[in-house]
Amino acid sequence: MRFNPAAMRAEGRAMGDEKMRGSLSVTRKSWRKRTRIDTTTLISALAFLQPTLDWPPMTENHFKLQYADFSADLALGGDWSLYELAELIIHAVGFDFDHAFEFCDNLENPYRSKERYTLFADLQEGEEGPGVQKTLVSAVFKKKRKMIFHFDYGDDWFFLITCTDVKESDKKRRFRKVIATSGSPPVQYPDPDE
Repeated sequence: MRFNPAAMRAEGRAMGDEKMRGSLSVTRKSWRKRTRIDTTTLISALAFLQPTLDWPPMTENHFKLQYADFSADLALGGDWSLYELAELIIHAVGFDFDHAFEFCDNLENPYRSKERYTLFADLQEGEEGPGVQKTLVSAVFKKKRKMIFHFDYGDDWFFLITCTDVKESDKKRRFRKVIATSGSPPVQYPDPDE
């Protein structure tokens, strides 16, 4: 607790303590004495609460991203939304995150997908179904699950994303990272003169 004479005066008024009400001579030392907690009491209270303080273990989702000869290994630790997975995918490819996108289950023809998670559903612009901002990666991807990440409906970038592994993590904080890349990534805006 912080030393706060005004709060102590208010507390004194509420309790009707005449000495405390008019006193401005409260020192830090006397305030500490009033608020000191017996360490054995504190330790036994924490030991009692320990079983309730354990969180379930965090999971890691590992993905393989593929486009032509380019591939990237990605990892997400903790619960992330599909929107945040899309940010990681775009970062791995080196594109600007400046277009709409969707995750589709039909690998042959994404336009005929039965399961689609779109940014437009979040923006409420005519698309029905689940969006990407509130849908968690763990709710959609299980091990060996493949989907198409469709980015930029004008240029139609189709990336194959495969969940390669789901396992318990020894990390304590959420993370997302590009583990490795191979091949040459596509160029989002190629020079028209080339």
